[in-house]
Amino acid sequence: MIKKLLLTVCTALCCSFLYGKQDWKLVWNDEFDYSGTPDNSKWSFDTEGNNWDWGNNEAQNYTPAENKNAWVEDGNLIIEARKESYRWYGDGQTKEYTSARLITKGKGDWLYGKVEVKALLPTGRGMWPAIWLLSTDDTYGGWPNSGELDIMENVGFDPNKIHCNIHTEAYNHKNGTNKGNTVSTSDPSKNWHVYSMEWDAEKVIFFLDGEQVFRFDNEHKSYKEWPYDKRFHLLLNIAVGGSWGGEQGIDNGIFPQKMLVDYVRVYQYGEVEDDPVDGVLKLNTYIAENTCAGESLEIAIDTTGTGRLLQPDKFEIKVSEYYKNSNSSNDLDMSKATVDENGLIKLYIEPKEDVTITTQIKYLNQSIDTIIPVKVYPRPVIASVDSIEPKDVKVVLESYDYEPYLYALDRGPFGEKDEFHNLEAREYVVSVKDVNGCTAQSRFTIKEPTAVELIAGANISVFPIGNNIIVSGAEAGASFRVVDANGISVTEGKLSVDGIVNTSSLAKGIYYVIIDSNAYPIIKR
Repeated sequence: MIKKLLLTVCTALCCSFLYGKQDWKLVWNDEFDYSGTPDNSKWSFDTEGNNWDWGNNEAQNYTPAENKNAWVEDGNLIIEARKESYRWYGDGQTKEYTSARLITKGKGDWLYGKVEVKALLPTGRGMWPAIWLLSTDDTYGGWPNSGELDIMENVGFDPNKIHCNIHTEAYNHKNGTNKGNTVSTSDPSKNWHVYSMEWDAEKVIFFLDGEQVFRFDNEHKSYKEWPYDKRFHLLLNIAVGGSWGGEQGIDNGIFPQKMLVDYVRVYQYGEVEDDPVDGVLKLNTYIAENTCAGESLEIAIDTTGTGRLLQPDKFEIKVSEYYKNSNSSNDLDMSKATVDENGLIKLYIEPKEDVTITTQIKYLNQSIDTIIPVKVYPRPVIASVDSIEPKDVKVVLESYDYEPYLYALDRGPFGEKDEFHNLEAREYVVSVKDVNGCTAQSRFTIKEPTAVELIAGANISVFPIGNNIIVSGAEAGASFRVVDANGISVTEGKLSVDGIVNTSSLAKGIYYVIIDSNAYPIIKR
C-alpha cells in the first residue's frame, strides 16, 4: 500500500512555456498618493457583521464611506474610531462608537505572496486595531475552518505588544489551540513600523520591520490544519472594545483615535502571462500503485521538467472516479489541491473502492489531461468476534475476496490463525489484513464468566430444536436463565408447560441454561 503517487511529466508540450522562480514582483498596491475616499477599485467598506457584533462582542458599528470613518489625506490612509451614536439600519441597533473596516475582497485576492503594510497605530484602553487576511471563498466553511492570518493585532491596554496569529479549524482561540507569537516594540502609536507576511504552499512567516517573529509550517495533514491553499484578501480596521480589545474596559477619554497607513504592497513570485496560447501538456509516464478504500491519497504531478511553472491561482482542476464495470462517473471528493513554487501540483483525495482515478487540469488555455490507473481495493469487513469458549474467540469475516487473511491481536504480530485462546478478562482490538495490505479493526471484550455448577445425572434434560430449546423434566413455572460462554445473561423467564424457550435471537455459540440455579450446557449451531 502506498500513500503517494508521483507522476513524471514528459516534455511533450504543444505550446510555449513561461518562467522559473524569480524575485518578488509587485502585483497590487496602494500608496495613498491621492485625497478623499479610499480608492473604490481596491477597497470596500465592510459592514455586514454589525448585526452580530462581528462575533467578538465588539462595541462599534462599522460605517459605510459616507460616514467618513476612513479617508485618504497627506499621503496616508486614515481609519478613525469615534465615540458617537450610530444607528445601523440592518438591525436598527444603535451603538455608541463608530469605526471603519476596509477590505480588498473581490478587488484584491491572492493565493501565496508577500503582504507589506506600513502603519501607525491608535492607543488607549478599548482600541483593537488589526492588519489581517481572511479566506475569500470560504471553501472549507465558515470561520475558523477556512482560515485567518493575523499579520498584526494590538490591544490598547497593552500598547507595546504586537501579536501575530493563525486560526484554522484545528488551531484557533475558541478552543485554546491557536498558534502565534507576541513581541514587544517601541511605541507603535508614535513610531511607524512595517508589518508583513510571506506565504507559500509550505509555510507562513510573519515579520516586524523585516525581522521574523513567527513561522507556521504546513503539516501536510488536512485542510483542518492548513486551509491556506485558497485565495485570501486583506482587511484593515480598528475595533472598539470586544472580547479581547475590551478586556479591561473602554476609556471614553481617548477618542477620536486613528490608524494611519502609509502604504499597502502585495508581491508574488513570477510573471503573469497576458496572452496564453492553446496547447496540451501530456503525461506520458507515471508510477502508479494500489491503495485501500478510504486511504488518504496524495497524487503529485511534477511540471518542472517542462520548463513551465504553473501559478497556483491560475489553474483549475477536476478529479473524477469511474466505478468498475460501470459507465457512470461521479465527482471525487477532493479535500485539497495545491501547487507549490516549484510547479508541483498536489491532490489530496480519499478514494472509494474499485475505481480508476482521472484528472483534468487546466491552466489558462493550457490543459493537462491524463488517466492515472490506480486500483483501489475494498477493506475487509469483520462480521463478528464470536466466543467459542469462555476465554476463546474466533474472528468471522463478512466475505473472503482477497485471501489469505492475516490476524493480529492488539499490537501483536499478524498470523494465519483466526482464533485466539486463553484470553484475560479485558478489552481487545483485533486487526485483519488481506493480501493487498488493506486492514480492518474491531473491538471486543472478554469478561469474567459467571460461576455455574453442572449437575451430572439430573432428571432435567435440555436440547435444541430449530431456533428453540426444549427443557424436559422441569416443572412449569420454574425460573430459567440463559447465559453465554462468558457467563453473560442473554435471556431469562419462567418455563411454560411445553418447556419451550425461544432462542431465535441468539447467535451461534455455546450457552448454559440455568434452571433453579442448576446449569445445563447447550450448543446452538
